Amino acid sequence: MNTSISKSVLAGIAVAIVLLGGQWASAGPAPLYPGPAVEGEQRVVVLEGEGGNTTRIFRIFYTRDPLKKVAAYYEGKMPQKTASSATEATFDGSPGTPLEYGAVKVWRPAAVLSEFDLFDPLKEEMGKEQAGMGNGHHTQHDLKALQARYGYLADEAFFPGFSPRERLKGCRKKTGSGIGKAKQDQASLQARIQELASQGRFGEMQQLLSQAQGVTSNTNQAMSVSHWDEWTGCLDELDAGAFRTQINIRIK
Repeated sequence: MNTSISKSVLAGIAVAIVLLGGQWASAGPAPLYPGPAVEGEQRVVVLEGEGGNTTRIFRIFYTRDPLKKVAAYYEGKMPQKTASSATEATFDGSPGTPLEYGAVKVWRPAAVLSEFDLFDPLKEEMGKEQAGMGNGHHTQHDLKALQARYGYLADEAFFPGFSPRERLKGCRKKTGSGIGKAKQDQASLQARIQELASQGRFGEMQQLLSQAQGVTSNTNQAMSVSHWDEWTGCLDELDAGAFRTQINIRIK
């Protein structure tokens, strides 16, 4: 056996063990959650009381695992659960220690999206298709499959890195830009025709009427374009940045 290679391999294993140990070491009075998690910013909380203010400092972690699963892990690790609800569970540390109270908080921030926000554009696409104006062939089965996949974004997810409403607003603007521009052109042309008619300039009005047919055709064509896949791509973006549970671990 090559001794130098053997030492190199052993050194690599030792480094991996050190890194792994650091990753799962205690963060204050509580262990880190062993599931996949991303560390966020450190957070300071000031509690007001009769005897003066108390400052607590927390390390923040985000995970895509459900709150129940995360809470169940800490139930087996912490001395006492002090509060529990559908969206929050708190745990105390070892009795008599400076970090006893509020050692861990497992919670889910309030949802900011609704199913209307997520799926109404897809329902609009289906309505266009059923009216013969869309070029897709999507069914209720397709919609239900997407609702099953992305429905949690409306009642279980939060987005610490960005505003999901702003992201969807941008998607709405992008998918509707063609229709909006065509309708704007159509409205401007109709206003100009009415203006010419009121002035008795019928020759110019007739010329614009012939243009109006082309503008109407452009509007219909823009409305027929399917944005189903574009909107599904927007839901993919939300899904990639979504978390289900936030873990606050007190360190001071």
